[in-house]
Amino acid sequence: MTDQELYDKLAEAIVWRKVIIFKYKGEKRIAEPFKIGILRRNNRIYLEAWQLAGYSKSGKLPPWRLYRIERIKALEVTDIEAASYRPGYKPTDLRMSEIAYAHQPEVALSSS
Repeated sequence: MTDQELYDKLAEAIVWRKVIIFKYKGEKRIAEPFKIGILRRNNRIYLEAWQLAGYSKSGKLPPWRLYRIERIKALEVTDIEAASYRPGYKPTDLRMSEIAYAHQPEVALSSS
């Protein structure tokens, strides 16, 4: 898979709200993709995703993760619907100098 094909598949998963399965640093991850952008600190393209399952160096799943796009391998976009909202998600991100794709959740506010 070329870099462009990978990028396009990630963008598609964000737009259509699909869970993805991939390898990162040789380990399997399952996640809900939310955003692709350029990180200010190193000017590289990253995916921000909510990790559902798979490997974690700490042994605990950190819900929000940044994955460097060039390190993502064996990407599979599943038919499983991803959540439209996760706690702490912000479509805008000061860590990123440019955001290419970002999920825009429709959060219904109700008065109690």
